[in-house]
Amino acid sequence: YAITQLNNTTTGVVTLVVPGSPAAKKGLQRGQYFTAVNNTVITAQNAAQVKDIFARGGGATLQMAQEQSGTLTNTTALTVTHSNFNQQPVYAARIYSNGNNKAGYLFYNAFDGQYDKLLADSIKKLRNAGISSLIIDVRYNPGGDVATAAKFCAMLTNAGRDAPFITYKANKNGGVSTSTVEETIKETSYTPSSFAALSSYHLSLNKIVILTTRNTASAAEALINCLKPYITTIQVGDTTLGKDMGSFAIWDQRT
Repeated sequence: YAITQLNNTTTGVVTLVVPGSPAAKKGLQRGQYFTAVNNTVITAQNAAQVKDIFARGGGATLQMAQEQSGTLTNTTALTVTHSNFNQQPVYAARIYSNGNNKAGYLFYNAFDGQYDKLLADSIKKLRNAGISSLIIDVRYNPGGDVATAAKFCAMLTNAGRDAPFITYKANKNGGVSTSTVEETIKETSYTPSSFAALSSYHLSLNKIVILTTRNTASAAEALINCLKPYITTIQVGDTTLGKDMGSFAIWDQRT
């Protein structure tokens, strides 16, 4: 969600609804307005309080509103309950045609290794459709598994297995560590688990368009940076978060 101004009226607006979630089942849709949360009317001054209500994770009642000619009118109150829910990160994989040109659209919302096969199958669906360009929507993607980002890059570009993918710079104890595409892929065991296993999913593209916001972070940013040396990559949207941090395993080697 976001807090915004509509003709000097402060209101909330739904920015993302996870498919299959309690909110989706209640009928919430992107772009809908709400003027109060748990009977707290949204103002410019209490945005932090509203954020805290959502952060508690106990569900919320939204006062929905409808916009007409720039004016908001309250409609119904909608209660969304809390439940444990595992989202699958591929929200959409679509094909758009313009004459002989086909473009793919992939909404990808988390680099979650347990769904790498789903990501690969979605890429293969776009490949089989004969797309020549791809739009990747990571506007709300907070990152996740770097190994998944390496697999993504291998499926979309001509980066070789031994091409450097990421460099970690730590303190004097951690030093500098560079991993190739293959080495990064093998940091997890999720299927597909090797560079060779990704060959049947590889796309031949002219360009990639990346949709971003300030919520785009971490592994999503790594993907953007790793695509640019290999393929025309156009970023559309806000500057990303700038979370240039990652991690690698260390162990106590003392005897």
